Amino acid sequence: MNQICVILALLMAFLPVGGTPVWDRVPAVVETAEPQPLDEAAADYLGVWIAYKLEAGGAAFDPETMGISLTVTLNADGTYALSSAGEEPESGAWRMTEEGARLDELMDDALLTLTDDGFLVTEEEGMALYFYKEGAEKPETAGPQPVGEAGAAYVGEWALEHIIMGGSQYNPALLGVESMTLILN
Repeated sequence: MNQICVILALLMAFLPVGGTPVWDRVPAVVETAEPQPLDEAAADYLGVWIAYKLEAGGAAFDPETMGISLTVTLNADGTYALSSAGEEPESGAWRMTEEGARLDELMDDALLTLTDDGFLVTEEEGMALYFYKEGAEKPETAGPQPVGEAGAAYVGEWALEHIIMGGSQYNPALLGVESMTLILN
């Protein structure tokens, strides 16, 4: 059950719920950052990146199978755009740091790092969202795996009861989610 809560928390962070992205509903006390000149290290980060894999609780999912279509565009002028299907893109400034690319003003300055095999990844609380570069072939994401004895207890129909986010528990209806059912076979 904890794995389901973790997955839902990540989805809440990236998915629009009730038509309004989560980051639009949480007041931010951050001044708008101006785009900064980028150095040579930024060259590998530039371009359009498409989400293709979500890892949480030891499992990997293709975000498209959960209705998630997320694209990040990192521009050479130090600006970014974050697009989700059917929503207006979020935009702002990004900058290179020693750790990777920081998207200012987005989820506590979200960090994107480049993996050894050329993908972008952002990690938060044991979850990771991976992106591949537009124009490249979409990588395979592991499909369903047999659950075995350890997973048998999770097989069935699960109804969303509450959402735990940032250490607090929320009624889903207050976040614009009327009902959600997860079926595990």
